[in-house]
Amino acid sequence: MGGATLVSLLKVSENANVMTILFYVYTALRYGWVVFYKLKINKPPVRSACFVLSKLVILVILIMALAAAFNDN
Repeated sequence: MGGATLVSLLKVSENANVMTILFYVYTALRYGWVVFYKLKINKPPVRSACFVLSKLVILVILIMALAAAFNDN
């Protein structure tokens, strides 16, 4: 994830700020998962939602990083 943000920043991509925000969203979701796990909360399945959403954020970051890396502007 840090590499994806670095590629975006070095390529001066217009998506660099979006990727940085997504990095923070991912971090918040993972911390949320840990908190819900420690408190044994999963009803409604908020812990599972945090996990799935964090994986979707990684997928979006991966796609954006690949697009920035192969952009020839």
